[in-house]
Amino acid sequence: MTEKIIGVVGGVGPLASIQLIKYIFTQTEATSDQEHLRVAMLSFSDLIPDRTDYIIGKGRENPAYQIVEVIKRLANIGASVVGIPCNTAHAPQIFNKIIEGVEERDLRVKVLNMVEEELKFVDMYYSKERCIGLLATMGTYKSVVYQSVFGSGGYEIIVPPEWMQKEIHNAVYNSNYGIKATGTPVSDIAKQKILRTIEYLRDKGCRCIISGCTELSLAIRDKFEGVILIDSVFALTRALIREVNPDKLKTFKPS
Repeated sequence: MTEKIIGVVGGVGPLASIQLIKYIFTQTEATSDQEHLRVAMLSFSDLIPDRTDYIIGKGRENPAYQIVEVIKRLANIGASVVGIPCNTAHAPQIFNKIIEGVEERDLRVKVLNMVEEELKFVDMYYSKERCIGLLATMGTYKSVVYQSVFGSGGYEIIVPPEWMQKEIHNAVYNSNYGIKATGTPVSDIAKQKILRTIEYLRDKGCRCIISGCTELSLAIRDKFEGVILIDSVFALTRALIREVNPDKLKTFKPS
C-alpha cells in the first residue's frame, strides 16, 4: 500500500505552519526516522492575500483562489489530505470557495475543516464544558464561524467585548508588537493583552477557551488556573494524522 502524504498549506501564518509540522512529529507514534509520516508543506505567503482584510472589507481578492493553487501543488506532490492552519481561512465565504475550487479542478484531496475538527476534539475530550470562550482576530469574529459550528454542537461560544477583541487582533497584527511582526518569543505587550482577555472569559464562566487564531497558539502555551486552553493547531494536527494513519496517532490525555 502506498504511504499517504499529509499536505499543509503553509504561510498563513508562517510560524503557525511550522508549529503544525512540529505537532505532526510529536503526535506520531514512531521510534525512528523511517516510522514517521510523510508530510509536504508549501509556504507561499506572498501569493495569499490576508484573510482578515478580506473578511472586514479591506481586501477585494478572496484568498481562497490562491489557497486552491497551493492545494493543487500539494495534490501534484501526492497529498491525500490537506490542512490549512489559519482559522480565518475557514470562514464560510473563504472556505466554501476553497472546496468549490478543489472540486472544480478534481484535485482528489480531502481538505479538513479546522473548526469542525476542533468541535470533534472538544466533543471527545471536553464535552462537559458547554460554555466555550473564543480568542480570535476580527476576521474570525465577524465571520461567526465558531458560533455557527459550535452552536450546531450544542455549545455556547462566549466572545469578549469589541474593544477587547480589537486588543487580541492587535496582539496578532500590530506592526510593532504583534505576533506576525515579532514572531517568537511573543512580545510582552501581546502576552498581556491575551492574558487579560483569557481572564475576562474565565470570569464569564468559560473553563474552555479556544485559540481561534493559529498565531495565538504560539502565545498561550502556559497553563492558566481554572482554564483549559484548546489549541486549534493541535486539534487540526491530530485530525490530519488520524486521516492518513490512525494507528500512528498518539494517545491524548486531557488535563
